[in-house]
Amino acid sequence: MFLLEGFESEKNLPKIIASKTADEATEYFDGSVKAISGLIVKSNEEKAKAANFHVPILNSQTDITALADLLKKMPLNLGLANFDCYYASYPSLCVLVASYD
Repeated sequence: MFLLEGFESEKNLPKIIASKTADEATEYFDGSVKAISGLIVKSNEEKAKAANFHVPILNSQTDITALADLLKKMPLNLGLANFDCYYASYPSLCVLVASYD
């Protein structure tokens, strides 16, 4: 499993948006978004607005199993030979985490 940070504009990578508000989530929402998380989960009003996206809204502190299950289901067809950290908006935040079952 790979978890990448950044890549907001990449349309071919499945994403989980971390946002504070539904308006902020709107800025990053596209067909590649699989869930929303972040401080948005602390506001019932913002969660209600974000429900219109029709993706899970998950609390990273209490919905850990659901997030892990979602990550396991997210396909990532990324050849490491072609991996380019400088494609990220913030190259210094380009993080690649690999875990093996």
